Amino acid sequence: MRTRRNILGTLGSAAASAAAGRFCPAFAQSSPQPRRLIFVHGRRQQKQDQTALKRRWLEALQRGAQKSGRQLPAGLEVELPYYGDVLDNLASGRNGGEEGYNQRQREQPGLGAFFRDLGDEYLHKLGTNGKKIDIDGEATHARTRLMNSTSMERLIRVFDKYTPSVSEGTIKEFVRDVWAYLTRPGIQDEINNIVAGAFTERPAVVVGHSLGSIVAYQVLRTDRRPLKISLYVTIGSPLGLRAISQQLWPRRFPASIAAWYNARDKTDYIALNPLDPNNFPFDRQNPGVAPTIENYDGVRHETPDRHDVVGYLDDPTVARGIVDTLIA
Repeated sequence: MRTRRNILGTLGSAAASAAAGRFCPAFAQSSPQPRRLIFVHGRRQQKQDQTALKRRWLEALQRGAQKSGRQLPAGLEVELPYYGDVLDNLASGRNGGEEGYNQRQREQPGLGAFFRDLGDEYLHKLGTNGKKIDIDGEATHARTRLMNSTSMERLIRVFDKYTPSVSEGTIKEFVRDVWAYLTRPGIQDEINNIVAGAFTERPAVVVGHSLGSIVAYQVLRTDRRPLKISLYVTIGSPLGLRAISQQLWPRRFPASIAAWYNARDKTDYIALNPLDPNNFPFDRQNPGVAPTIENYDGVRHETPDRHDVVGYLDDPTVARGIVDTLIA
């Protein structure tokens, strides 16, 4: 088994390859050989069949593997812990004892600032921060417009103007679910317990998509078992949004992870930023653990939904990194 120092030493050359437009998965040598693959899904998965959902992810990964000349190993154990209905019930208030999001949003401390921070970050990324823009026919400063009591509506209008393919309902639900998970301990604990139940001390590769990348990170960051994660893959991850990463403290590189690979489509509105030191800095470093995340932004979805998990898993570069780790 290679040491963490050896693994991290080889990641530098892989990162250079990614920067040059190709990804060279160094993590294939970071065994013990994992025979477990854990998928952690994101939001908007309520009323889904767990088996069908796992099949959809696995079929997409198989297509990506075939594109890169690989095959998934025989005897692979695949887990997809399902929390879609639990999240929807708790975040929307359909579960007993939880008030509805729409009724509580004005009362929740910090929620307005969360909206404003998201709005500022998206405006900055779109190159409009501090500039005059026209929303609803009225010229004003973008930041000022976001700083009022209807910051959710302003955030929606920014999306409508600059990312028209993203619906109002999608934005509202995204903010609702992420805020509920990040700030309401009962919701976070219940979801984390569901996901943590799929983890054992056997070596595994973990793939987290969207909100699932936050959930898996929280589990790996806090689980006290001697987990062995040969590779953690985040796809379509919002962890690079400062409004979200600021809620995660301390931001440690989990000691159980041998290598962390982040893939994004640059047109994915959720995966706005890479997970680099500027957007996802670590507050505290575990002894002997160098906090290195390898970023790859070459994913190109072939469907209108640039955040869909299928477009990530059937990407040959992403699939190659996962499969090479599983068959090393």
